[in-house]
Amino acid sequence: MGFLMTAQTTPFKEIHFTGGRFDETAGWLDVDAAAELQHYRKLIISVAGEKWRQEHPGRERLPAGFADEFSIGITGEIGSGSCVVAIARRQSDGTQLPMADFFSEAALVLDETLLALHDDAPFPDGLTTSVLPMLARWGKSLHHGESIVLGRNNGRSPTLNAAILERLLVRMPRNEPYLDDVNLTGEVRAADLNDQTGGSFRIRLDNGDTVPGVFGADQESIITEALHIHAKIHLRITGQGRFAPSGQLQRILHVDSHERVPAGETSFDETAPSVLDIFGEIHRSMPEGAFDEMPTDLSVNLKHYLYGWPKEGE
Repeated sequence: MGFLMTAQTTPFKEIHFTGGRFDETAGWLDVDAAAELQHYRKLIISVAGEKWRQEHPGRERLPAGFADEFSIGITGEIGSGSCVVAIARRQSDGTQLPMADFFSEAALVLDETLLALHDDAPFPDGLTTSVLPMLARWGKSLHHGESIVLGRNNGRSPTLNAAILERLLVRMPRNEPYLDDVNLTGEVRAADLNDQTGGSFRIRLDNGDTVPGVFGADQESIITEALHIHAKIHLRITGQGRFAPSGQLQRILHVDSHERVPAGETSFDETAPSVLDIFGEIHRSMPEGAFDEMPTDLSVNLKHYLYGWPKEGE
C-alpha cells in the first residue's frame, strides 16, 4: 500500500493484550497475536463501509480508495504490563472524501458493541448486524484466559475474550445476510465499466456458481484482461463479500488483491488453518482437567466404551 509524501500520523487506539502468555512475557507480542491487529483493521473498514452505505442508499460500491484511507500501524515500543500496543493512523493530507469520521465512528461502534455484550444490553444503533460474523472471528489466536482490551471508552475498557465471544454467538442473527472475507479463484465472464469509479463484473467459480462483484477504477485493467483471455487466465481474488444465511456468496463488495492464475490450476487457500491448528484450538478451548478421566486403554477397548462390548482380555 503506497502513501502520498504529504501525510499525517495521529493516535487512534491503544490495544492491550492481557492474561496468559502476555502476562508472562510483558512487552512482547507473539507474532500469532499480531494477526489480531490486522483483523481489527478489517473490522473497522467493514463497519465504516456499512455506515457509508447506510448514508448512500442504493450504492454498494464504496468510493475509490476508501479502504486505503484507513492505514494503521504500531508506534513506539510495545508497552510493559502485559502487552500494550499504541495504534496510530496515517492519513494523506490530500484526502478529498470525508472518510475520517466514518472510521472513527466505526471504532466507537465496535467499542460500544463489546460493552453491550458485556452488559447483556442492546447493540448500539450504528451497528449493522451483518458484520457480527466477522467480529466473531476476532480473537481466534487467543489462548485460555487471554483477552484483547481496547482503550477506555467513557471510563470503561471494551474487552474481547472467550466469554464475550460466547455471548456474541448466542446473539448473532441466524437468518440474515452477513459480511465476511472472500478468498476465491474463478473465471471472469462479464464486465461493465464506469469511467470514474470502476465497474462491475461476474466471476464463475469452480463449482459452477456465478457471482457478481464490483471493482475500483485502479483494478479495471486486470479485470478486463482476465475477461478477454478468460480461457487461459483466471483470477484469484481476496476481499469482502456478502453471504446468504446459508453461507453462499451473494456478491463481492470489495476487491483487496488479485492475482492471475493459469486456467485449470487448483487453488489453495494459504490462510486456511491446518488440521493441527484446528485440533490445537479445540484443545485450548477445553477446560483444565477435561482429559484427566480419559481411559488409558481407549485405543484397545474403544468398542467397550462406545457400545458396551466386553473389554479385551476379560
